[in-house]
Amino acid sequence: MAVKPLAGSRAVVYDVRPHIIDGQLGRLSSVEELQASSVKRAILAAGAAAAFAFSNRRRKSRLHLHSAISWQDLVRRSDVPEKPREFCASWGCGCAGGRKPYPYTKEEDYFRSHPAAAVLATWCHGLELRPSMWAGEPRGYRTRGKLAVGGGRSGIVIGLFKRGTWKVLPVAGCVVNHPRLMMAVQRVQQLLKRLDIRPFDHDASLEDLETAAVRYLELTLERGSGLVQLAIVWNGGEQVNPRVEALLQELWASDASDRHSFWHSIWVHWRDPDPALLRAIHSKRAEAWQQVRPLRGSGHVVECLDGLHFSFGPASFQQVNLQVFEKILQDMKLALMELLGDIGRNDDGRLRILELCSGVGVIGLSLAHAASQDLKVSLLSTDVNPNCADLFHENAKRTFPEEQDCDVKFSACTAAEALAALASDGADVLVIDPPRRGLADRRLRQRLEGGEDQAAAICNSGVQAVIYMSCGHDSFMADAERLMSGTNAGAFQLKSLSCYDMFPYTPHLEILGIFRRNQGTRPAIRRDVRANTVQAQADQGQKLQCQFIIGIEQDRAFNVKQRLLGTRGHHVKLIAQRADCKLRLRGWGSGFKEGPRRRESMDPLMLCISSKNESKHREAVELVQGLVEDVYQQYRSFKDARGEVAPELKVQINHGPRPGSRTRWTT
Repeated sequence: MAVKPLAGSRAVVYDVRPHIIDGQLGRLSSVEELQASSVKRAILAAGAAAAFAFSNRRRKSRLHLHSAISWQDLVRRSDVPEKPREFCASWGCGCAGGRKPYPYTKEEDYFRSHPAAAVLATWCHGLELRPSMWAGEPRGYRTRGKLAVGGGRSGIVIGLFKRGTWKVLPVAGCVVNHPRLMMAVQRVQQLLKRLDIRPFDHDASLEDLETAAVRYLELTLERGSGLVQLAIVWNGGEQVNPRVEALLQELWASDASDRHSFWHSIWVHWRDPDPALLRAIHSKRAEAWQQVRPLRGSGHVVECLDGLHFSFGPASFQQVNLQVFEKILQDMKLALMELLGDIGRNDDGRLRILELCSGVGVIGLSLAHAASQDLKVSLLSTDVNPNCADLFHENAKRTFPEEQDCDVKFSACTAAEALAALASDGADVLVIDPPRRGLADRRLRQRLEGGEDQAAAICNSGVQAVIYMSCGHDSFMADAERLMSGTNAGAFQLKSLSCYDMFPYTPHLEILGIFRRNQGTRPAIRRDVRANTVQAQADQGQKLQCQFIIGIEQDRAFNVKQRLLGTRGHHVKLIAQRADCKLRLRGWGSGFKEGPRRRESMDPLMLCISSKNESKHREAVELVQGLVEDVYQQYRSFKDARGEVAPELKVQINHGPRPGSRTRWTT
């Protein structure tokens, strides 16, 4: 729509018929063209701003100049449509405000084109295993949300961060959140604006965090009652703030007739403005959580999950899609009952279950309850969050009455600490529901670090079955390959793999893997992993293989990749010609793309050798060993020159196909 001339202003009309203006030829036909053209620069240079009045008569445009207003005021006061608003689709969920139909309606749709399901299907093909797929309702499924509060052009904005920035995009119109959550967001946003409560500046430096402001809102819907629990994360200590009190009073008592049909409880988390917390959402103090409404009684949400009731607090973990989670619980129970016939018991006949990353104990207590119908059960649930202990014991008392014989305990410790105690404490069934990084110690971008020790502890223990629930397909595949390649106490076999679309409109899936201790043979995989010595490979007529684990990460400073390969691959070409073998540098940082998605493997950097002749293979091993030792010496000199201590490096070589030799893809 054209910009209208402002009433009451004197205007000088210029004819802008087609002619050359500042080197441009053509007719200006819109405000956008004016903004992008040199005409705007010429007008602003003359100290005036412009607006167009379009006339279809004689097919010519007239340019009105007004010296009383600026260009920005002119556009703001006109009826030109504003730039379309950015919604949370820009964050990456892909729903685009619900305008796109959900693309996955059948199982083959997922395994053909879903980012995670397609990778899992290819991976399972190498195991000769067919995964299953289950999906629920793709809209309105989210019953819990954690939303940022920030400032915007229109004032307070509640939503999600735009990917890669601290800009908050409004969540209004989101199709995955339950409608009751969206109603709660609207109510809180209106009150924040009316009471003029300041939102937190997420772009502020870590040293400038003293401002008292609202940082986040956490909303949880109790499905049975339809009530919403609200937790306000306030940037500041537990000082009395009149605006916070006014907000709480308005939320709880502004509409007394509607209060008991909407709000379940209201909590405030007094988040310390401590730079040491960096960008963490919550403070580490347990007493930072305060239930402010109602003043008496429990403010915990209670959910019925597959027939059992569990309490959740605002500080405890809860799945956001409870419909799909209930289906996963049912499948877990069925899998456990099928495994019971193959699992031996200890002397007292009890089934011992160890649960890692338990939260408030939903999975462990559900499985223990299902198994307790036929036998005695001992359950030890562990979680790094000590605040889960009280809710765990509350849920345990509700699940197991006092007269029922079941030994249930909770321990606040990390997953690594719990696995380290497996050798002495023992367990028959291990239940794992880790964060997206899996058993790894941490995730750096697309790279997983650690996890080998945890997998080795499981393989070396007496665990006979593993029930593994994961929300990260790449970490699941990495952990599964480690479990299936254990050599000390026998590896595990992946008995079944189920996928669940727990997060529609996102590239993520929930995965349930059932592992059983492999008593005799390796898993049936296409790349058979047999003997791990050169002589055994030669006797069986196999291609001779080995891998040198480099132990130095690729970076620009030392560039270990270049030092190994040589200029234009001179080093490896020379060895390949002399020893009649093939060499390949693979793993993280190698630049070698593999797998159907053409990505680097998550394995450590390694130089691989394959030969057909035993004598030539031994010669290649000697040559590569000399090359690696020379690179190690260069690395020590490099570290000394920089005044740094070089780690102790020794040549590590694995003869035979690498354990679990299937590609690990990152996404």
